[in-house]
Amino acid sequence: MRRDLNFLRASVNYLGVIGRISTLLLSLLLSCQAFGALISSPQHTGSTLATAVSLPQQEQLQADRPLEAVPVKKAKKTGSLRNRLTQLGKASWYGPGFHGKPTASGEVFDQSLMTAAHNTFPLGSRAKVTNLANGHSVEVRINDRGPHAAGRIIDLSRAAAGALGIVGPGVARVQVEVLSTAEG
Repeated sequence: MRRDLNFLRASVNYLGVIGRISTLLLSLLLSCQAFGALISSPQHTGSTLATAVSLPQQEQLQADRPLEAVPVKKAKKTGSLRNRLTQLGKASWYGPGFHGKPTASGEVFDQSLMTAAHNTFPLGSRAKVTNLANGHSVEVRINDRGPHAAGRIIDLSRAAAGALGIVGPGVARVQVEVLSTAEG
């Protein structure tokens, strides 16, 4: 009889553990299902996670659309390129603190070379810079981006600024004309 009682207690204990595990798994399953409904619900927009999970579906819809052809104008390699790439404005020059530092093109800045920085001319381009006050001109290679001072159109190396007579005053009104681009 005692043995039957122990067996009965063990069975009830076993069923209790199974019941607790089943309840836990059922709760977990229901919470996952509720979370999945929250993510896929189109009405719910407040959750960052829901938005992030929904994005691949939106991208897939966009990827299924056919691409539209967009006409692209190619620049002509003629004299008109020079006309479009001529500017009038103020030039300044790099201070000695930039010597030996990397430029936007990846090369190291050397103040003794005829180089310059321009915000839009293609890196590797060659340009003619003319000081409008004295008529002196130099040819420089664009190897950096700048100038970063307002109202300036080009930053020159010390060598180029010296040849133009800009080192003393620091700034001069110039004309900058692209002679060639890196592509040709």
